Amino acid sequence: MATPIKPLVLVCSTPVSGHIIPIHAIAKQLVAGGNDVCFVSGSGYREQVEATGASFVPVKGYSDFYDLRARDLDPLWPIAQKTLQGPANSVHNVVHIFRTLKMLSDKHPDRHIILMTESLDFGALPLILGAPGIRPKGFIAVGLNSILLTSINHPPFGPAKKPEIFLLDSLYVLPDRFIQMCTPRVEDPRSDAPRILRFAQQNQKKKKVFVYQGTVATDITQLVIPTMTAFKERSDIIVVVALGKKETALPAGLPVPSNPRVADYIHYDDLLPYCDVFVTTGGYGAFQRALNNGTPLASAAVNLRTDNPSTEQLAQAVDEIVSNKKYRARALEIQAEIATYDSVGVIIENIEELVGRSV
Repeated sequence: MATPIKPLVLVCSTPVSGHIIPIHAIAKQLVAGGNDVCFVSGSGYREQVEATGASFVPVKGYSDFYDLRARDLDPLWPIAQKTLQGPANSVHNVVHIFRTLKMLSDKHPDRHIILMTESLDFGALPLILGAPGIRPKGFIAVGLNSILLTSINHPPFGPAKKPEIFLLDSLYVLPDRFIQMCTPRVEDPRSDAPRILRFAQQNQKKKKVFVYQGTVATDITQLVIPTMTAFKERSDIIVVVALGKKETALPAGLPVPSNPRVADYIHYDDLLPYCDVFVTTGGYGAFQRALNNGTPLASAAVNLRTDNPSTEQLAQAVDEIVSNKKYRARALEIQAEIATYDSVGVIIENIEELVGRSV
């Protein structure tokens, strides 16, 4: 089975720090998971976004401001630009979304595009409401503020005479998915909430298994392929594969299950804090980074005792680690102990001792 082609993710955000920061964190994790992300927002955030590995397309004109203070306080802005808000601002934004959709579609005609916006960016609504032109495969809105959705369970708000679709309700009822970035208990219940409303932590958390072959023992048939195979039918586990070198890929024609997320290179410290198990050959560098992040290792916590473990051995080792809390507890104990040491300080201290000693 050929490696499935991942969709392109087009992310749109209001150019305000309170919106950019969380949507930027989401984009960063999408890129780390091997997704191609294109980000549309104010030009002042280009450097911050491109540092994640995402591409960047700036909006221009009225919508190109950098945080609220720049927009409200800059005396060089004409009055019309300062007051371009609401529907007029959304119409301006949608032009850039359309252009970016066309650019991505022309460049990658064989790939689907998922459009992801945040909960106070309404620029993509014309697409959902049937505006002609290129359409994304799916539309996801991400809730970065308290839910602003009218309900029979709550006092009314907004205009006394509402239109067919109230603007603040639109992102909760029109997209394919609305994902609120909190647990259900944080928000007041709404018995009439639309089915597309999901909470980011409502489902049982999938266990994340990070597998990295290493820099010396680089034969992926030893760990990478067996680990992918061991969990190919497991809906409760996500396997993240790092190949260890930028601009590398799995061999052409290698069957890859739908479960793994494969990337050429991921820095240990960017991923290990979110992982439940680290499957590795046990090289000392990987070993150190795992302990610094409090992540149990399959090669050390459960000794596989072989360079070529079977899929059954790998599955048993990972299941033992994720089901028995002692491994995570011990890893966290060691992490806490490491935090009390100043490694470079010890080296400096010893250098000074040697310099100061009598010969």
